[in-house]
Amino acid sequence: GCEFSNKLKILYSNVHSIVNKIDELNHVSIELKPDIVCISESWTNNDILDAFLKMYGYNILCRQDRKDTTKGIGGGLLIYVKENITASEIHDESFDKYNQCCAININTNNNESLNILLVYRPHNLYDDNDVKENNSLLCELLRKLPKPYIVVGDFNFSSIDWDTLTGDLKSREFLSTVQDLFLTQHIEFPTHLSGTMPDLVLSSNANLIISTEDEGPLGSSDHTMISIIVRVSVVSKSKKENVKDWRKADFKAIKSAINNVKWQEVFDNQGTQECWDRFSDILNRAVEDNVPTKPARKGGKPLWMQRNIMRIIRRKRRLWSHYKDTKDHQDYQAYKQAEAGVKKAVRNAKKQFEKKLSKDAKKNPKAFCFGGELTFKTPISLSGAL
Repeated sequence: GCEFSNKLKILYSNVHSIVNKIDELNHVSIELKPDIVCISESWTNNDILDAFLKMYGYNILCRQDRKDTTKGIGGGLLIYVKENITASEIHDESFDKYNQCCAININTNNNESLNILLVYRPHNLYDDNDVKENNSLLCELLRKLPKPYIVVGDFNFSSIDWDTLTGDLKSREFLSTVQDLFLTQHIEFPTHLSGTMPDLVLSSNANLIISTEDEGPLGSSDHTMISIIVRVSVVSKSKKENVKDWRKADFKAIKSAINNVKWQEVFDNQGTQECWDRFSDILNRAVEDNVPTKPARKGGKPLWMQRNIMRIIRRKRRLWSHYKDTKDHQDYQAYKQAEAGVKKAVRNAKKQFEKKLSKDAKKNPKAFCFGGELTFKTPISLSGAL
């Protein structure tokens, strides 16, 4: 079956490294319930697996690591989409030329669609000519992207005065393109701790956007999160999903299946990654054969996620809102204390949960299986492990 909603909610944030903020982002997403989550400056690279970037109830539809910097620092894009929303990534060669962007297409009612473009424009590249060329490529993207569309991201054009539509030399071509295309810019508040507005929300139709709101910084980021309410009728899939029922798992059969494997022959003349892939395949096959499934419960979330963490995250966001109104130094210090408190609470909650799992391992081995799948934090060393 399908359900219809006449509003789409997008949450955007420039995070300056997503890995150490993903837990708080999971909490925030449960409270704010966005349909789409757009992240710029994720600082992801080949060493960071998608498993470390998991958001519960969402799929990663777009991931673009920045390749021209060390370990992706100073860039990286992610677009998460709720599991029940029909969407697809847009591929175009012009996206590969620009540093950096990615886009998705969302199915709307009446067989129509909405394009969402996520942008991170580095304010510095290799020299002024590269910056100028990249600016021109951005303008080309805006002209080429099929309407209707929404563009969100960190443009680093803080010099633009959107009331008077004036800016410096670097922003001139971009500002001219926005005016030529009759695009509407919807942000009216500072999005950076410096009081500037590098983050923008543009639309090809002014009536597309109902509202934009400052949701406070994520973690210790110096950018604020922005919630964007879009006036569009979205088709949501109300599909029934099955997950593993670990309470009814036959662990003896799984153990037997693994013990019967001739591991020396399986791993012979294989590299580390090939060994890990073969081990994972065999284990997953044993799990598939010996663990039944059951209908997934709604509202899934990490088992370590405690209610008190949600309360202190809300308090942090309230203190941010208060500081934004007063601009008082003491209010800012109170906010920073709350920020540190959130980080500590999340870290302690995960540590306590993992400690309990370890303590109960022998008498309750099924507790290690959560979220409907076996979870491995890092590839284990296979030499001597079996």
